[in-house]
Amino acid sequence: MGNYFGRDPRNDILILGLDDAGKTALLSTLKLGKILTFSGTHYETIDVNGVSLTCLDLSGRNKERPMIHLSTGTARGFVHVIDSTDAARLDEALDELVKFVLLEKKTLGTVVMVLANKQDIPGALTALEVEDALKRKYKFSSTSPLAHTVFVRPCSVLAKEGIHEAFGEFVNLLDLKRCGKAKPGLLSLVTEDQNGGNFGRLGVEAQKESLALAKVKAVLKNPFCFRISKAC
Repeated sequence: MGNYFGRDPRNDILILGLDDAGKTALLSTLKLGKILTFSGTHYETIDVNGVSLTCLDLSGRNKERPMIHLSTGTARGFVHVIDSTDAARLDEALDELVKFVLLEKKTLGTVVMVLANKQDIPGALTALEVEDALKRKYKFSSTSPLAHTVFVRPCSVLAKEGIHEAFGEFVNLLDLKRCGKAKPGLLSLVTEDQNGGNFGRLGVEAQKESLALAKVKAVLKNPFCFRISKAC
């Protein structure tokens, strides 16, 4: 596993999910470009869009669940991997997300990405179906500035599809959150106009322009802000 407790915790990302959801395969694909299998809990440092992230892959088995509570306090973000082909355990998977992240006071103000994995398999639940199930499971509120910023993305770790795009959006949101510009609540896959019509524009994509503007304002206010942002 390596000396996880001796690392710099400022870019910690926790990868969560039930067993066989694809957490370890996701991390090894991001790190090495190929799927490897490991047992238990381990971590890797990966580079996404020039940002170094320390990702802790927590086992999805019940005996290692206490490890989550030891790690949530320092995490800047969470990646919750869901097996989209296992509709029977979707409710259980979302319960884990709500219990260990969304209801945990130590995680307030963090970015949470839900990955609907195994989209390459026929009959898999779509990301929109996973998002709708999450809405029913948890009542999102944007009234608190410390609320989580949550979004759902489809991917296939096995086919290497959607992974890098999703993590690129994840890093963008981490930057927005650092600058205080990330919107709290659920960033839906489909946004709505004031008349209730669907734009069809991805919620996270709509914030990329805000990220660039936030960085410009931050640099004008404090010339050292950008350098600190990339270093921390």
